Amino acid sequence: MKGVILAGGKGTRLLPLTGSLPKPMVPLLGKPCMEYTILLLRRYGICDIAVTTHYRPEALEHYFGDGSRFGVRLRYFAETAPLGTAGGLKNARAFLDEQFVVVSGDALTDVDLSAFVRFHETRNSPLTLMLSRVAEPCAFGIVLTGPEGRIVRFLEKPAPEQAFSDTVNTGIYVMEPEVLDWIPEASAYDFSRQLFPELLEKGIPIYGYTSNAYWSDIGTIRQYVRSQYDMLEGRIRMDIQARQILPGVYVAGGVRLQPGCVVEGPAFIGEGTSIGTQARVGPYAVIGSGNRIERGCRLERAILWDGNRLAAYTDVRDSVLCSGIRAGSGARVPEGTVIGNGAVIGGRPVPLPEAQQIPKTETEGWLYADSDRIETDSILFP
Repeated sequence: MKGVILAGGKGTRLLPLTGSLPKPMVPLLGKPCMEYTILLLRRYGICDIAVTTHYRPEALEHYFGDGSRFGVRLRYFAETAPLGTAGGLKNARAFLDEQFVVVSGDALTDVDLSAFVRFHETRNSPLTLMLSRVAEPCAFGIVLTGPEGRIVRFLEKPAPEQAFSDTVNTGIYVMEPEVLDWIPEASAYDFSRQLFPELLEKGIPIYGYTSNAYWSDIGTIRQYVRSQYDMLEGRIRMDIQARQILPGVYVAGGVRLQPGCVVEGPAFIGEGTSIGTQARVGPYAVIGSGNRIERGCRLERAILWDGNRLAAYTDVRDSVLCSGIRAGSGARVPEGTVIGNGAVIGGRPVPLPEAQQIPKTETEGWLYADSDRIETDSILFP
């Protein structure tokens, strides 16, 4: 069996996170989102993988290469113009000569692919969708199934009054090569808006496999943040690639915690980051590689990427900072703020529109909780 990772999306709803990165490269606990997808496929023996690309493909190819570093074989299929989800798949037709699994490069899941494939093979169908029940289905394609999981109705991103189900399409599929015959050549063509409704209209049997596995579509800032908190809380079956020094507190190699700093879990601190004396990190802090957090800083429910420098007494809460940002002493980042690469923050609140602010509705539901913490003398984690 082969795999396909759909990695061509631009990720406009994730701006400014995707200003210089394709959406599958957005980091989750210090690793690109797509890396977790590759490891999931490998776990189930799927090692020959096509990657469909369009927006900034060089970033994907530079990081993942031929896949050998991850124990797989990757082959890239670039789109010169956007072809849509199904059109991008058709572009990889020469590779897809046997049954294959399709996964979005911006999804995070721990689904049992073996059980999914077994379900598909008992239905004698060319196509099976993985489905999930969600509280807010209108952001997705909603699905209604009949006996034995056969799909009888499908509607992409309905208005609330149109919603007939809380079961949605996750963008994860098992397909037979014959599905490609129904996708036009070199044309923009979409699974949810075109292919699936047309197959239903033709009476071709397609099935839905409803899974209780963890699944998150990394499509909004809110979901991007929530997914990392889920990872820290152990809501998804996966190995965090760092040492757990206390329950919920993960540190990578070369992390330096100075005397008197406090790290409160759940938290993740990436390789080579230093935390200054009297700084307080967490709960719910995700800090990437090579950051310098100086004396007295406060980071709570905060996500930082790589190579940031926060001068003394910087305060970051309920916010996301990308890479290479410099904050002056005493800077206060407004809650619900996303700051793009290379920004310079003076010792004052970040004025809009320099920061992109998340709407209030996007910050509702973030988790606040007490947890274990560590207060340190100077510690270097090798």
